[in-house]
Amino acid sequence: MSTPLSRALAERRDRLLDAGVVELRTSIPSYERVEPADLRQSLQGLLETLIGILDGSGGVSAAERMAAVSQRRITQGLTSADVLRAALVIRPVVRRELRDLPMAEGSWRQLDEVLQELVLAATNAFTEEMHRRLEARNQALKRANQELEAHRAALSKEVSEANRALLAARNLNAKVIESLSSGVVVVQAGTLEVLLYSDRAEQILGVPSEEVLGRSVVDATDGLQGLDADVLVAVVQQRGELPLTKRRLVLRDGRVRWVYLSARRMLDDEGEVEGTVVIVDDVSERELLLDSFSRYVSRDVVQRLLARGHVDLAGERRVLTVMFADIRGFTGLAERLEPEQLHDLLNRYFRVMIEAVADHGGFVDKFVGDKVMAIFGHAGAEDAGAGAAVRAALGIQSALASLDVPEPVRVGIGINTGEAVLGNVGSEQRMEFTAIGDAVNIADRLQALARDAEVLIGSGTAARLDGVTLEALGPTTLRGRSVAVEVFQVRGPAA
Repeated sequence: MSTPLSRALAERRDRLLDAGVVELRTSIPSYERVEPADLRQSLQGLLETLIGILDGSGGVSAAERMAAVSQRRITQGLTSADVLRAALVIRPVVRRELRDLPMAEGSWRQLDEVLQELVLAATNAFTEEMHRRLEARNQALKRANQELEAHRAALSKEVSEANRALLAARNLNAKVIESLSSGVVVVQAGTLEVLLYSDRAEQILGVPSEEVLGRSVVDATDGLQGLDADVLVAVVQQRGELPLTKRRLVLRDGRVRWVYLSARRMLDDEGEVEGTVVIVDDVSERELLLDSFSRYVSRDVVQRLLARGHVDLAGERRVLTVMFADIRGFTGLAERLEPEQLHDLLNRYFRVMIEAVADHGGFVDKFVGDKVMAIFGHAGAEDAGAGAAVRAALGIQSALASLDVPEPVRVGIGINTGEAVLGNVGSEQRMEFTAIGDAVNIADRLQALARDAEVLIGSGTAARLDGVTLEALGPTTLRGRSVAVEVFQVRGPAA
């Protein structure tokens, strides 16, 4: 029998999968080598298992699913640490994507318990597969060692060759470490002396190797703001590892660099702590790309592109709530104000618009002069978009009324809810992410009809509202339309 929680997971399946793929590929560097489609398929299987556990329908267990997935991940070069980090990423993604649902504390506790079971099942399946492979490899090595021992006296030449091969392997390991895009630092247990400091680590941290090797890692990294080596050392000593964490570093020369840090204890043959291996990855370019791109399109769009691994012109039909807002008397303002004053006024106006839309879960689709188009309603939560848009509109009117500018800024706002196609339009050389459809056109026409500081909405939006005072204006013929539409004026929250 399905539960509200399992139904919510099923309804938001695509959104959860997109968010999960993006989180894995952005927070765990090694997962970038896994194709998005592969990740999406694995996450979909785990989501189906989660839903089956919650509604009691059973199905394929997480252990069975991960047994197959583990084969691919090991072949792709992922480690057990990578898979554990990936399993731990799933819980915050699910919690974040369901945070707007009104659920009892017991439901959240049940979700956390089931997610914990899935994390354990996933990591155990991967660990068992790795253990099986390592056991087979260890057995082979033991047999080889036994053969070497039996023939050591008579086969000194072969032993000498084996030693040379071992030296070559060590040299190869050193070359592999230096070829990695990640920086590698090995710290000795107890003294915290830096034993290995790869060239890539030197490039990322900006500290020369001669100032690091042979010194305490805390002293050697002094002057790197944001690293806090003493705190990281304490975490590793207490927990045995440092989970993947993102840090903003300010290098000694003043440059800012975003990095991923992780660390794990290194044990000797007797199981004693021998040292700590620290991995550092430079993600500054990715952060700059995401931050810069998100200034021009919504971060939701950026996540879609990263999750799906390609850009296309395909659109999807969705129920959306669209809001248009436009300054009344803008031509007169432009005539009366100096260009610099007008520029400052527009920036203040756009800041109010962007913040109000973002605070209520929408995103600004485009600016057309002083007109703003915004879209509300994620997949699986279309009805909530209507209320969010109206609350954003009321917040905009309130904020603009108290805006400290040379002349008052008054806008007319139109909102409508209905089916539209959401996707890219244009060509491969130049495209734009937007919504298209009659519902969008009605919202724009309502905005044109709205007077100063007035919010007009269509019947599709009104039908989805609760706790808002409306005044019915009756059937109204909008410019360019042959059929009249029901129009309502928003008076404010219900008394």
